[in-house]
Amino acid sequence: RTEVEMSGGWRSVSNTGRAGLRVNLLTRKDKGYILELNSDDRVSPLEQQRTVGDVTTITETIEDEFRLSAQFWHRFGMVGLRAGLIDSRGGVGLDAYLLDDRLRIQLDAFDFDRQIADIALAPRHRALVDIKVLKHLYLVAGVEDPIFADQRDFYFGAGVRFFDPDLK
Repeated sequence: RTEVEMSGGWRSVSNTGRAGLRVNLLTRKDKGYILELNSDDRVSPLEQQRTVGDVTTITETIEDEFRLSAQFWHRFGMVGLRAGLIDSRGGVGLDAYLLDDRLRIQLDAFDFDRQIADIALAPRHRALVDIKVLKHLYLVAGVEDPIFADQRDFYFGAGVRFFDPDLK
């Protein structure tokens, strides 16, 4: 089966948006692959530090506006595990499915080589909750980087999710 998701949302603190297309290729009822393409400029920038004499210059650039996710997914009852690329960075995820799969809680950790100020390694992490409100419509809310107060951001959005028999 092939499940298609199209979603979009807004981050309240950084005042940035995110839109994406996700295709879940379910090879069996409890395992499959996730492919996602989204527009997101809130990914760790590439930092280059250059020192000339006593002057240090730090340049930050973001490689792309678009991020790719490609993950292997396996479900064990109410819990799903994911591993692979999350927003073009290596990562892992944990999903919980409740209320006959109408409520999904997602926890992600990725971009393990990100550095924030004095912290040696500070991977990105996020928690999202989406709830199905109509047959194909869901609402989503979450928090990104909740541990670091200066990086924390809240996310609100909506999307459509449906099975497409033509894509199998």
